[in-house]
Amino acid sequence: MAPSIGETVERLRREGQLTLHAARIQGFALEASGVAVRLRPRGQRGEAVLHVRHVINCTGPEGAMTRGHPVLGALVETGRASPDALGLGLATDADGALLDAHGRASGRLYTLGPPRRGELWETTAVPEIRGQARALAWHLLQRLAHARAWHPPTESAGAALDG
Repeated sequence: MAPSIGETVERLRREGQLTLHAARIQGFALEASGVAVRLRPRGQRGEAVLHVRHVINCTGPEGAMTRGHPVLGALVETGRASPDALGLGLATDADGALLDAHGRASGRLYTLGPPRRGELWETTAVPEIRGQARALAWHLLQRLAHARAWHPPTESAGAALDG
């Protein structure tokens, strides 16, 4: 974490406004005054219950981003996309093209941002996503320029279309 954040966390701990618990959450229930969180403390048996006002998930990516996502899940199920090696997102080539189940880059399916975090870890902040978007736009423009060199229609082609 950034030093300024670390200093704030330490100050809040010293002042008794923040308590950290190393545990696995087993479940929770909403209460009138907040949330009852069932925990299994690290290195201990049994559970504990904390009564808190708020719960903030700071665990980071849970992996398997295709789980519960109808479009991404369907792409993986049909072999048009594949998970990255770490299982944090989707496998892509250097330009962001999705890699299919055989490792072939798609010519039509691309992604940027969090789906690329298995290969480009720093891909959740706006500056990184903006850079990826710029690079992807440039790549797609170059592909379009090579795929369709624009030529003005000839008179005969225009007449055939009009007639």
